[in-house]
Amino acid sequence: MRLFPRHRSAKTPWLVFTDLALGLFTVFLFAFISLWVLKNVTEQDLVAKNEAFTRKEVEFQSCVDERELARAKILNYEKNLGEKLKAPIEQGLLVVTDGKIDIQESILFGTGRSQINPDGAVVISQVASALSQLVAKDTSFMIMVAGYTDNVPIKNSKYYPTNWHLSASRAMNVVQLLISAGYPPDKVFSAGFGEFQPKVPNLNTKNRSINRRVEIVRVPMEKNRFSFDD
Repeated sequence: MRLFPRHRSAKTPWLVFTDLALGLFTVFLFAFISLWVLKNVTEQDLVAKNEAFTRKEVEFQSCVDERELARAKILNYEKNLGEKLKAPIEQGLLVVTDGKIDIQESILFGTGRSQINPDGAVVISQVASALSQLVAKDTSFMIMVAGYTDNVPIKNSKYYPTNWHLSASRAMNVVQLLISAGYPPDKVFSAGFGEFQPKVPNLNTKNRSINRRVEIVRVPMEKNRFSFDD
């Protein structure tokens, strides 16, 4: 029996080297696997982002093409209207711009009234003839007849409580006359905006006269619906 136990011998340099090599190999393997996984994930992410970018680019180009096509249609529409309404345009009875026909109140109505006067009825009949020819060739649009006033409160409150009522009544009467003159009733609607959409600030008599108007606006249709996007 030994009085003093024998201590375990220390590891040999070879064993220390083996442990160190194994540890380094493990670290290297872990790093390699991590880089490999990261590389694959990064490549997949780049592919996904590239595909998404390509889709967005195609969508953007499609929107640009649609806008250009819509603009071309409006320009062609204005050109045809200008040719067919040459006489009233030259006489200063109406203006064609931005896909709409602009007629001042004084051409169509008396002050504070919505009944169309005889001279105004002639102008609307000419407009109806021109629009009927265009819509017969192009069924992708309809028209909105919009009435506008200035900001002076209506005095004929017995029939029109507000400027809004007056503008709506004027627009409806123009619609009825267009239909009577041969324009298809399923291709037109009316709207009254009162004083709330002025072209210019109502600061003086001249500006207020500009704001009192009727606009006949081309409205694109898509699958039996109309859109104001163009």
